Amino acid sequence: MLINFLTNKSFQTATESYGTDAENGLKKNTADLVMCDFKLPSYHDLDLLEKIKIIDLTISVIITGYSDVRVAVEAVRQGTFGWVTKPLHTEEILATIHSAFGSDEPVEASVSKPKKTKKHETT
Repeated sequence: MLINFLTNKSFQTATESYGTDAENGLKKNTADLVMCDFKLPSYHDLDLLEKIKIIDLTISVIITGYSDVRVAVEAVRQGTFGWVTKPLHTEEILATIHSAFGSDEPVEASVSKPKKTKKHETT
């Protein structure tokens, strides 16, 4: 399971099963990275990405069982950093996280950096 793997690699993790719960969690807590399944209950395809875009310090990565290039292009167009395909491979997950943060450090070392603070916009 992905969350166990990331926790064992010293990442602070949280998980939600529904897109609406993930959106509400992101409103209450900061996150440096969101790894989101392409098909989430209560959200259609890339809808959560649209919500994540307003949290400008959050990097998003899509997890998908579909290798359709159109999905990947649309995800990138909507602001996601990238995607990984199922079945998940630990090396690919770590490489994607490492690349997302643009760090030359080992991934395990980079997670100890302080959390970014969320910017709040008023409308």
